[in-house]
Amino acid sequence: MDNKSTHNENARLTALIKEVQQKNRDLELHREKVEMQNIKARRRTIELFGKMIDLKKAKKIIVLQNEELEKKNEEINRKRTALEHTYVKFRKRTIELFGKMVDLRKAYNIINNQKKEIEQQRKKLHELNASKDKFFSIIAHDLKNPIAGFLGLTEVMAMDMKSFSDEEKQEFINLLFDSSKQLH
Repeated sequence: MDNKSTHNENARLTALIKEVQQKNRDLELHREKVEMQNIKARRRTIELFGKMIDLKKAKKIIVLQNEELEKKNEEINRKRTALEHTYVKFRKRTIELFGKMVDLRKAYNIINNQKKEIEQQRKKLHELNASKDKFFSIIAHDLKNPIAGFLGLTEVMAMDMKSFSDEEKQEFINLLFDSSKQLH
């Protein structure tokens, strides 16, 4: 092999080596690029797996919250029903109380009318009592003088009837008779 051909062969080998080295560098860059992509893909996979786990956790939480919300809705519905029942009772009771208030108002008016009537009767009774007292006072006054006369005459006669003459006795008897007629 001659020098020239060796040189060509060396140049070709050098070119091939350079080409292989370049391809190795390209391959290494490509491998690094692929490795970076693999790292990114693993990170993305891990991130997605984490998000998937978070999503499953979120779904479980949502299911639990939905169950809790359903329980709360049931409780709210029970309380609403109880409240509506209480409202109906309250409304009935209010109507009853209103009716009783009306009855009380009527009773109050009746009592007031009765009070007025009693007051009128009390005044009339007071007037009648005053008339009665006046009447008894007049009767007592009218009876007082004749009774006092009887008392006086009977006292005189009781003390000493023997000392009087028959004429005086007759006069006393006539006075008693006149006084009793007047009294009658």
